[in-house]
Amino acid sequence: MPRLAADNRLLRAIARTRILDGSIAAFARKGFHAASMDDVAASAGVSKGLAYFYFKSKDELLVHALRERVAHLFEIGTALDRTAPPGDRLAAIVDALLAKVREEPDLVRLYLSLSLERSLSRTAVRTLRDLGAPLERYLAAFRGVFEDLGSQDPELDALIFRSSLLGLFLRFVRSIEEVPIERLCARLLEIFKGPPVSRRRRVR
Repeated sequence: MPRLAADNRLLRAIARTRILDGSIAAFARKGFHAASMDDVAASAGVSKGLAYFYFKSKDELLVHALRERVAHLFEIGTALDRTAPPGDRLAAIVDALLAKVREEPDLVRLYLSLSLERSLSRTAVRTLRDLGAPLERYLAAFRGVFEDLGSQDPELDALIFRSSLLGLFLRFVRSIEEVPIERLCARLLEIFKGPPVSRRRRVR
């Protein structure tokens, strides 16, 4: 019996997803510039010809990875209950990010490795710029939490918190030792949910 059009669409979607997943794993493991389409195909378990059938180049693969996967990282926090206490909102953001790190460690490795790349193609740079709106919403969620916590400099406190959290995630996805990531995140929350440093009386 010939395949139905719906079946063909499903098979194409599955193949495309496998290749996209393979590109994320290959780019995360070797870096975007060092990884080849052979690496992508091997990681996806498909032929290089099939990879090129769905994506014309590494650049195109990276663009779709950024638009379809990395952008979702920045949507975390936008669905927070704004009526919840700020400490609970901060914990909810951390829980959501930690779940994403556990679910897709290669995606986090890719995001981190891109920040270390010396140069990216114009197409990739434009795509990263296109993520500006979801990124700003993501950053605003953090700023809002620290504003409600009473920080006198919510921008700075949010930056310190995000940097600390990113450092923990980097240690988790890159470490060769067991990292108690839940305990580390819980301790970070304890530190920042207390009186902000900027509110404490300065010694003159």
